[in-house]
Amino acid sequence: MMSCVSVSLVEEKFREAYVEGTDIILSPYIAAFEELNKIFQRLGKVFTFVSNDVEKKISILQHKIADNPENYMSLQIMIKYETENNQAIINADKENGCRTLLRLHRALAFVAHFIAIALEKEEEDLRSYVRDAYQETLAQHHTWIIRTSVGKSCSCSFLFLRSLSLSLSL
Repeated sequence: MMSCVSVSLVEEKFREAYVEGTDIILSPYIAAFEELNKIFQRLGKVFTFVSNDVEKKISILQHKIADNPENYMSLQIMIKYETENNQAIINADKENGCRTLLRLHRALAFVAHFIAIALEKEEEDLRSYVRDAYQETLAQHHTWIIRTSVGKSCSCSFLFLRSLSLSLSL
């Protein structure tokens, strides 16, 4: 049984991470992504690869924080550290913090767009919500075969959307 998404926990963790106009503390920021990942887990089998990828990115960042807490305490410190040590190469095969966080933000863009579409429309066609949000966010970063698979298989529960909508309005 999948656990429910706690929108209030996501908000709490993002607020805890935000340092007024100057920085983002990574540990609570990553905790917010852990909760957001439950949305991908509820969107159906086709989003399993996205959920697994988000889990992998979270794990990479958690290991970096555990192994080197002083250089992975915040976004600004991480960027400075990786830049000074030639690790902040976005297109590299290495698992660096900057690249990993960029990819988590792509998932966040999808979730935010999906929720915006869902709250804006009153239709019950959730497949189109997921498909539209995917096409406008994550699709540009995926291969043709993945884009095609997602486009044909998007599904999720109307009850899930309604419960998410109710949570957001509280």
